[in-house]
Amino acid sequence: MSLPLPAKSYVDPKTAPDIERATLRRIGSYIRPYRTQAALVLLAILFSAMLGALPALFVKHIVDDAIPRSDTSELILLCVGMVVGPLLAGLLGVVQKYLSAYISEHVMFDLRVQLYEHVQKQSLNYFMTAQPGEVVSRVLSDVQGIGGMLQDNLVKLVSNSIVLVTTTAVIFWLDWRLALVALCLLPLFIVPTLRVGQRRKALKRTVQARMAELTGILLETLSISGALLLKVSGAESHEAKRLRAKANELKEVSLRHNLVGRWFAMMMKLFEDMGPALIYGTGGA
Repeated sequence: MSLPLPAKSYVDPKTAPDIERATLRRIGSYIRPYRTQAALVLLAILFSAMLGALPALFVKHIVDDAIPRSDTSELILLCVGMVVGPLLAGLLGVVQKYLSAYISEHVMFDLRVQLYEHVQKQSLNYFMTAQPGEVVSRVLSDVQGIGGMLQDNLVKLVSNSIVLVTTTAVIFWLDWRLALVALCLLPLFIVPTLRVGQRRKALKRTVQARMAELTGILLETLSISGALLLKVSGAESHEAKRLRAKANELKEVSLRHNLVGRWFAMMMKLFEDMGPALIYGTGGA
């Protein structure tokens, strides 16, 4: 005799809600209490991006002005600026990460409390029909995923957007012809990036579903009632096999989620290394 096997969660990528204005407003409502910290994060990202563009400008002045004129003082000043700029950008990055983590942890706290209070208001029929462990997984794993999105993905999105704008402005100011050559390669990465992102999104939802099922098995078998039932029925080995099978499913889908897009990442790194060669080669020609 063994405990009943919960129904396997099926995750259809087509059921994922679209990002609409209502969704964005709801996300904003959780960040609004921490708008001061969010504004400081934006300022830190903006100034970090601007400071990160300074070395390229300093190199231009070193090559075009300081070295041809044999101006040692200007050369030393520009070299110091090439060190101080990234150093200040790094310090702002530390501040930005602290504030991002602060916002993320507080948003997760608010979500967990709100979700727990909402679940408590449900009828007994809800708890009788809900899959074991699903509610616990929503309160723990899903909220943790939202916090990771706020601290990592959302900040990266804003940071990369600002860096793209500032870098584009700098390279156009340096040489518009080389800038056009560099930007011509950008559309080649848009479609593959979207496809990889959609695939990772679908696999992430599957990982969350498998985690909920595994949590359900643990809650069933490790509670006092579940442990008593296992010992009375002698089903310890059977439940161990069931747990091993469910954990293996989670391992496989997590592995696929972590490795998806690895070839695309390799090509991105390759083009990143080839970019300077193409730019300098075109400029020299």
